[in-house]
Amino acid sequence: MKHPLSDRVVVITGASSGIGEALARECAARGARVVLAARSAAKIEAVAHDLRAAGRGSALAVPTDVTKPDQVRRLFETVEREWGGVDVLVNNAGFGVWGAIERLPLDLIRENFETNVFAAVSCAQAAIPHLRRRRGCLVNIESVAALRGLPLAGAYAATKHALHAFSESLRAELAADGVRVLSVCPGIIETNFHVNRKHVGPRTQTGPDWLAMPADRCARQIARALETGRRQVVITWHGWFLALAQRIAPRLLDVLIAANYHRLTRAEAPAASPAANSTP
Repeated sequence: MKHPLSDRVVVITGASSGIGEALARECAARGARVVLAARSAAKIEAVAHDLRAAGRGSALAVPTDVTKPDQVRRLFETVEREWGGVDVLVNNAGFGVWGAIERLPLDLIRENFETNVFAAVSCAQAAIPHLRRRRGCLVNIESVAALRGLPLAGAYAATKHALHAFSESLRAELAADGVRVLSVCPGIIETNFHVNRKHVGPRTQTGPDWLAMPADRCARQIARALETGRRQVVITWHGWFLALAQRIAPRLLDVLIAANYHRLTRAEAPAASPAANSTP
């Protein structure tokens, strides 16, 4: 069954850059009315201005810190007042944490869960009445790390595992109401995610640059999955490989990942300094 985005109201959190911005542009190109939500008013207003200037449908910028329930409530009240409701919510806001679990401050892990999980739950709770009324779709931007935990990304992977389980539960709870839930599990995408993530310890490289998929290509795949009614989409070939290997040969994958982790940590150990072991 097709679910065209034309004239649909699509709310995207974390829309000031990266996958969120690219998806806003892609949805607008498909005729959607796009609501951009992020903390930076200047950035989302600039994107909204670009979309309106290009004649790519309507765009509304609503500055929102999704970790603040009152701002989340105001976001959906604004959308209902301006455009009558929400057809699609894309929970995209989030950030990464990088470091060995034994070194991560608990406050940093809590902060990661606050943004990546609890804020997504808050937005979903605010959106569900709209989605139920309009038989819409909830999209959670998770990660391939939601399907397989990775060393040095333990806290981040835990938040994405939680979000993935949340998606599965909601899919069952909302099925009878005609509300779809789409889990999106990207691999490495060309964004500032790896630059902006919070580090504890040496800044080891996640993967070679040639693995990264352009954000606009990722956005096209998400929009296509939205329109075709998919329940889950894994993006990038290496993401597919990791998900498949986890399913058919998890013990072998354990060995390979552990070996690579020890290789990375041995190579980086001389470069590490006491100052590197604190959160910036």
